[in-house]
Amino acid sequence: MGLGEDMCLLGDVDGDFVADIAVTCAHYPEGEHARREVWLLSGRTGKTLRIVRPEADSMGHAHLGNRLAPIGDIDGDRVSDFAVIGTIARPERSSVWGALAISGADGCVLRRFIAQVAEPEFYPTALCGVEDWDGGGTPDVAVGGTLSGDGLRGAVAIFSAESGALVAMLQGGPGHQRFGRTIVRWRERATTERLGILVSSTFVRTTSHGPRDVVSVITGRSRATSLVAEGGEVDCGFGRAICWITGRQTGPCLVVAEPDAAGKVGPFAGAVVAIDSGTLNPLWRSQSPLPHASFGEALASCPDLDGDGVTELVVGAPRANSRRTSPTDDRGTVYVLSGKSGEQLLALEPTGHRK
Repeated sequence: MGLGEDMCLLGDVDGDFVADIAVTCAHYPEGEHARREVWLLSGRTGKTLRIVRPEADSMGHAHLGNRLAPIGDIDGDRVSDFAVIGTIARPERSSVWGALAISGADGCVLRRFIAQVAEPEFYPTALCGVEDWDGGGTPDVAVGGTLSGDGLRGAVAIFSAESGALVAMLQGGPGHQRFGRTIVRWRERATTERLGILVSSTFVRTTSHGPRDVVSVITGRSRATSLVAEGGEVDCGFGRAICWITGRQTGPCLVVAEPDAAGKVGPFAGAVVAIDSGTLNPLWRSQSPLPHASFGEALASCPDLDGDGVTELVVGAPRANSRRTSPTDDRGTVYVLSGKSGEQLLALEPTGHRK
């Protein structure tokens, strides 16, 4: 079981005045492909509140992806909703990959976002909720993915959360590969979040240092692109997950994952690095305590737990297991790190094992 491939902080789903959490969970039945679900967990007790499973099409196909994103309350019931990558069932036809908006209150599907309006087909791999991109007065949803026919070519599709309509399809410039592999909102250091801006993780060819993973910021309506940060190690997965932490005095800081980075404990341990959004200088770097953990495969922020005035960082490590009994015993662990220093505050492991 792989717990924590992705996660997001929701609002109060169960009415106990504490924000709750949505987490992906993958099961690996012997001889079968991974089966993914979304678990809604109580932020107060950790108890499972609800399990969201994929909807099957007429051929019995049903899949959820490994990416989640909070999108706010889009159905007006005062409970935060979220989006997840998954297959979308179509009457008398095979399902198609897209994104689903899910009600935080009861787990039902609110919207279906499909970008297959023309060739080449679009296969989503990332998503996030964004502010009003097109000026229509409603929030939007950004979905990043690859285009069929070229596994390295990427795009970002922008959808209206109100109607589900496709608003825009953005592609990277020359030299950009896997454009839109990871996307989050952009926040300026000295101001509140600006409308119509998102951060995209891209893979760029350079002549001097070879391929490097980079993170860029794209301004919504002008679509201008500028470099924010670049990975220092080749093939470390820099930018596969991105999130923000915020301090009362420091403002927002960008956190970028390197889930494939080697560490002192062994290969593919993983790491996360905090970057000052004003100077773009590194603030701290935290490495996995276990090898082969994919530490940083998913990131999320949570409220300040240690009283230092900085929100904490939640890190998903879906292959970490401190009690590993075999090479394939990937139970997964969710870590909570200090947003100020990167030190580990908590390590949460699944209490049961499901096949």
